[in-house]
Amino acid sequence: MADFELEFPKLIIAEGYFSDDYGDKGGITYLGISSVYHPTWEGFKIINEEIDKLNYLKTKDKIALGQALTKRIELVPLAKAFYKVAFWDQVSLDLFPQELADEIFDSFVNCGGVAISWLQQILNALNFDIKTGSTYFPDLIPDGLAGSKTSFAFKTILEKRSLKTSPIINDIYNTLNAFQKVYYAKICVNNPDQRLNYDGWNLRTDFNMDGVPSYSIKK
Repeated sequence: MADFELEFPKLIIAEGYFSDDYGDKGGITYLGISSVYHPTWEGFKIINEEIDKLNYLKTKDKIALGQALTKRIELVPLAKAFYKVAFWDQVSLDLFPQELADEIFDSFVNCGGVAISWLQQILNALNFDIKTGSTYFPDLIPDGLAGSKTSFAFKTILEKRSLKTSPIINDIYNTLNAFQKVYYAKICVNNPDQRLNYDGWNLRTDFNMDGVPSYSIKK
């Protein structure tokens, strides 16, 4: 089963450290944690100290602030604890195979709770036994809240629908990426000011966190 300790270093690589980019609605962001969407994260107390010291809001010296924040080594453990509680544990990702847990986690971090509803919809689509003509479980409500029903459905699909020649986990993984691609495309269609982010978002979707194309992930 999955281990958060293996995934967190990959997330840091994907998210980077300090950013405050034009067109990014998340505002000042550190290790992927947005000051707009997660203003109560305790790491922002430390970041705001450095912002005041450097008079950043006036100078906008990103290099100086980025270097100062890198020296505040307490920020990484705070970010790690935040991601563990707010994302990994919220979906009980310890119960999933590592590769799929990593994909769900990355999508959840980058896209929000809608990523969990994608998983629930995929499990519903797979919820059919061709031999008996019946379903394995009552269809899930795609509410983006992964609880015991979602965990049971995943375990059932993994058990009932996997073949030695075609692991169902590959299909789930790649379908999650397909949902993610459509999600990013819709953002950019409806918000032209976000189109500068499209290539980066697509790259993040095309490759898993080990740099392997998602459609050729090996087990």
